[in-house]
Amino acid sequence: MNERPSVKAARAPPRNSSETQDLPEQGSSGGQDPGARASVPGLSLSPTGQTDILGHMKLAIVGLPQSGVTTVFNALTGRHRDPHAYAKPGQLNVAVVPMPDRRVDFLAGLYQPKKVTHATVEYLEVPGIFSASAGGATADSTAVATVRDADAVIKVLRNFDSDAAPNPRGANDPARDLRDINDELLMLDLAVIEKRIARLRKDVAKPTPEQEQNRIELAALERCLAAVEQGTSLGQVELTDPEARSLRGFGFLTGKPCLHVVNVNESDIASPDALAGVPPERAVAFCAEIEDEIEQLEPADQAAFLADLGIDELARDRLIRLSYDMLGQITFLTHNQDEVRAWALEAGRTAIEAAEQIHSDIARGFIRAEVIHFADLEELGSDRQVKARGKERLEGKDYVVQDGDILQIRFHV
Repeated sequence: MNERPSVKAARAPPRNSSETQDLPEQGSSGGQDPGARASVPGLSLSPTGQTDILGHMKLAIVGLPQSGVTTVFNALTGRHRDPHAYAKPGQLNVAVVPMPDRRVDFLAGLYQPKKVTHATVEYLEVPGIFSASAGGATADSTAVATVRDADAVIKVLRNFDSDAAPNPRGANDPARDLRDINDELLMLDLAVIEKRIARLRKDVAKPTPEQEQNRIELAALERCLAAVEQGTSLGQVELTDPEARSLRGFGFLTGKPCLHVVNVNESDIASPDALAGVPPERAVAFCAEIEDEIEQLEPADQAAFLADLGIDELARDRLIRLSYDMLGQITFLTHNQDEVRAWALEAGRTAIEAAEQIHSDIARGFIRAEVIHFADLEELGSDRQVKARGKERLEGKDYVVQDGDILQIRFHV
C-alpha cells in the first residue's frame, strides 16, 4: 500500500531564557551590542574532542523474524550486537547516531571550532510486533507503543539467502511480506479505532463542554474506520485541520511515513531488480551484513570497498537522506569560534523559527539574519570572498530558510 507522509516538525524545545550578555556573540567578546550575533548553545567539548549529540528524529525498525532487523540496526548505528541473539518482545535496542553531512565536515575544517555537532537520528529496533509465520500481531504493548511514538517506520523486507538462517516463510517474497506487515499494522490501528468510537458514540450524546470536539473526533475516526476496513492506510485518509488535530495523540501505525529496506544478497546490491514489488520511491536495497562490515573499516578503505561493489555510497547514508526528505526536514548550519552545528528544521519554516530553534532569547530579540548558502561558501572558500562577491544576504524574520543555509542571526534583548 502506498502511504502518504505526514509532515512533522522536528523543533527543539525552547531553552531557558538568559540575559543577552550570557550569550557570547560570534566574533566578539561582549554581548551587549544591539547587533550582537547569536552564538550556538550546546554541550561542552568532551575531553576526547568527540562530536556531541543533540536533538534527533526517531525511526522505529520493524520486520518479520529472520528478515535481518538486528543486522540492519547494527549497520545503521555502528553497534555490533549478535544478529542471532534475538531480542525478546519488549526488549528494545536504541541508538542515537550523528547524521553524516559533508557540509558540517567542510565547515569544521574551515573554521576549526572547539566542538562539532551533527544533527542526529535515533534508531529503535522493535521486536515483538509480528509472529514468525504470517505477520501475526503478538499484542506486545511495549513494542506497539514504541512504534506509535516514532516519527517514522523502517520496514525490513527479506530478499537474501542464508543456510544459517533460512527463511521461515519458505521462498523470499518482499512484496508478500510487505502486504502482511501492512495488514497487521492495519489490524492494530483498527482495534484502537473501534474502541475509541464505541466510547465517543456515548460521549457525543452528553451535553458537555467537550461535546463538539467529540463530534469532530468521531467523524474523523468513522472515516478512518471505513478506510481501514477497505485495507487503506490511514496516511491516505483526507482530514480537515480540526480532525487531524483531534487524532494527533493516537500515533496510528499506518498513518506514519515509512521507508522500506530490502535486505538483499551481496551480489544483488546494484541490481535493478533488487526492489521489485516494493514502492521504489521510498525503498533502499540494503545488504545489511556487508554494510555492517564496511562500517567497521577506515574511511579510505570504505571507499575502495564500495567501488568494488559498484556503488557510490553506503545505503545507510541514502536511508538517512530519504528519512529527512520523507519527514519534510531541511538542515541549516551555524558556526562561531566554539562550535559548528547542523540543525534540523521543518521545510517551509522561517528565519524567526530557526532562531527559536537555537534559543528563545534569540527569537525574542531577532533583528535580522545574515545568510550565506553553503554552495557559495564552498565554491569561494571563505566568508571574506563570499561577501566580496555579494553572495551574503540580509534577511528578515519572514525569510523561508533553505536547506544548506548558513545563518548568523543578529539580535538584541
